[in-house]
Amino acid sequence: DAGKKIAICEQVSEGSKGLFERQVVRVITPALTLQSSSSDARYLACVSIFQDRYSFSYVDVTTGECKSTELTSEQALRDELTRVSPKELLWPVGFKDLALLHIIKKMFPVLLVNFIEDSYFKEPVQALFYYLKKCHYDSLDHIQNIQTYDLQKTMRLDGATIRNLELLKTSFEGREEGSLLWLLDQTKTFMGKRLLKQWLLYPLLEVQEIQKRQRAIVELVEAASTRKKIEEYLKEILDLERIMSRLTLASANARDIVALKKALSLIPELNLEIQKLQAPLVSEALPTFGDLAILLDRAFVEDPPLSLRDGGMIREGYKASLDELIDLCRNGKNTLAQFEVQEKNRTGISSLKVRYTQVFGYYIEITKAHLDSIPPNYIRKQTLVNAERFITPELKDYENKILTAEERRKKLEFDLFEDVRAQILKEVSRLLRLAHRLAALDVLCSLAHTASQNHYECPEVLDGFQIEIWEGRHPVIEKIVSERFVPNDILLNEEQKILMITGPNMAGKSTVMRQVALITLMAQVGSFVPAKSAKIGIVDRIFTRVGAHDNLSQGESTFMVEMKETAHILKSATSRSLILLDEIGRGTSTFDGLSIAWAVASYIHDKIGAKTLFATHYHELTFLAQEKPKVCNFHISVKEVEGEVIFIRKLLPGGIRKSYGVAVAKLAGLPEDVVSQAKDMLLKLEIESRGRKLSVPSLRLPTDQLSIFR
Repeated sequence: DAGKKIAICEQVSEGSKGLFERQVVRVITPALTLQSSSSDARYLACVSIFQDRYSFSYVDVTTGECKSTELTSEQALRDELTRVSPKELLWPVGFKDLALLHIIKKMFPVLLVNFIEDSYFKEPVQALFYYLKKCHYDSLDHIQNIQTYDLQKTMRLDGATIRNLELLKTSFEGREEGSLLWLLDQTKTFMGKRLLKQWLLYPLLEVQEIQKRQRAIVELVEAASTRKKIEEYLKEILDLERIMSRLTLASANARDIVALKKALSLIPELNLEIQKLQAPLVSEALPTFGDLAILLDRAFVEDPPLSLRDGGMIREGYKASLDELIDLCRNGKNTLAQFEVQEKNRTGISSLKVRYTQVFGYYIEITKAHLDSIPPNYIRKQTLVNAERFITPELKDYENKILTAEERRKKLEFDLFEDVRAQILKEVSRLLRLAHRLAALDVLCSLAHTASQNHYECPEVLDGFQIEIWEGRHPVIEKIVSERFVPNDILLNEEQKILMITGPNMAGKSTVMRQVALITLMAQVGSFVPAKSAKIGIVDRIFTRVGAHDNLSQGESTFMVEMKETAHILKSATSRSLILLDEIGRGTSTFDGLSIAWAVASYIHDKIGAKTLFATHYHELTFLAQEKPKVCNFHISVKEVEGEVIFIRKLLPGGIRKSYGVAVAKLAGLPEDVVSQAKDMLLKLEIESRGRKLSVPSLRLPTDQLSIFR
């Protein structure tokens, strides 16, 4: 996590003299660590650069996931890096000075960049496997295939949209709590949580694929008792993807195998619940592993030790030779006591004792008074003043067994572990398919659970242009605010493409805009949505320009950041996109800002034709609806009672001509003297500006229209 590499060295030679040979057997890096208590993926990524095209590949050795895609621009590469969020990046050394790399390093300050010779980047993923081998990750059978994916087949989300919509974490505190992932995550396994995160970052564009997920969720909502039983079984299943990777890479322990055994033993019971369902994504029976489950149950105790070298992990009764060693370890002293009694009875020497020293080991001691009774098979070892010490072949055999039993037991148990591991790895492909099926089942149950718990409805997803949302709510805010959430309707279609939304700060403009984007995204994930009903036309991209922040590290002001993000939207959006623009132009002077906002809205209307929600304090923008037929004015309603502002939070047709800025400042806690002086100044400006007209030729405002100050 500190961005360092750790070399693991082990002794590789045996002997008792001289120096022992040691070798580096594995290198652990930020992306290549197999022990993780988090569900998060740990991606190792690489970028191949060919003129104006980029090959982007990544692998998670902890799960076996490996993917590759082709990108056509620097922006697309930056967006994909944001979605994947790798821990480590392989970069061709020949492009070490490329400006793009410096941008990436500033975007991801904790990303560890490794420079690799250019020749390893001829194939997209060649560099990945070269690096894995260099770090001694040789056995990679759990990486079953390299999945190539096309970004044109899923909704594309850039870094600004992921951040502004708070899909994975909150934009202010950077916490998962309060994000969409936090809200929807009712998964029971780490595998499920990783997959849910992928579904959120890669919403679908194919209506039929979305409907498959919807049908499964509908059935899981309706069959609540079956879903709850499935969830109970899933709770008992650990991270099979990571267990399989550790087994493949020879870093697993007996507890991993016991966890696998438990999961396999639950599959028949899970299948009994699954067979009650009919939707294709959830009704197909999971693969079973009866013989393997029986083997694992026979071989391993329920609570084995953490270390493979300490013994105590293999069940008694599994191997006769091991049982003998276990018995010797446990009952060695009893065995010697029985031998002593046996020899006393055989020789008639009552003073015969079996004793032990580190020098001689085990021996028989007989007093000199009984030397005449010594059997011929006794071999004299030492003479004392009052006694003689003897050994016998039988005693030495006992000694050898007892003194070496512990080490032989440990070695035999390790060998048996390795034999079982080899049996498991014969089924690695089927076991990974099982893990993937369980992850998908977990996500679908999670989405069904969330839908049922929060009274979501199944949206109608279409290939058309429109977005119709009736009584829509913001999924996260309605869960975390104490007041009753006010739902709103939204209609975007061919005749009403741009909604110009006015209203004071704190009224809820940004909330309405974001909830439209989140409902659209959730619908294309396949989830139910927080609305009474919804019709969602497929959206290829969601763009957001909300919030104000400087980028001081790159010498960019708030306004420059705003303009760069706006430029990216205007260059990248299509008629199938959904655009959210909040307060465009507020980072500069009033007339500059108004002019830019007017021009941006006009460009979207005339050139792009995308569905757009445009929130503004520039009330003059409401006159754009007189020039552009597909622009419609809406406002968030408020009431003013005895100088106090009451937020109604309802989206209504028409514009609004007042910002209530001073009233909001009072709510924020500004001192009364400051508020009073602000009111006086506002009144003075209103009087002075009365009758003025805004000198923007294209606006053609009526003579009684108040100026920007009013």
